[in-house]
Amino acid sequence: TAAHVLDIVRCSLVFDDVTSMLAGMDLFEKQIKSQQFCIKDVVRCKNGFIEYKHEAASYTDIKFNVIIAGKPIRGRRKSVIGEVQFLFKKMYNYKKIGHSLYSIARTQ
Repeated sequence: TAAHVLDIVRCSLVFDDVTSMLAGMDLFEKQIKSQQFCIKDVVRCKNGFIEYKHEAASYTDIKFNVIIAGKPIRGRRKSVIGEVQFLFKKMYNYKKIGHSLYSIARTQ
């Protein structure tokens, strides 16, 4: 149901290696803490690498569900839950291929 949709607003941040991903996460955290960013808080983190098995490699990433503050309407600020995905370039390319195949399958 719509009450369970957590990623109506989603973006992917793509990194070449672990070092750059960790630096990206540090910057992400600093931006949120600054409160000068539309993302106000992290409400959930799902680390797909915890369950990752090299011998059975598959798509994986780190997902953050975040509160995104909207503009005030009649004195009240509305917020939505969004998703920020941190992934490696190879996983991003894998995801694009998989999504293309999924789109083809849905049209048939």
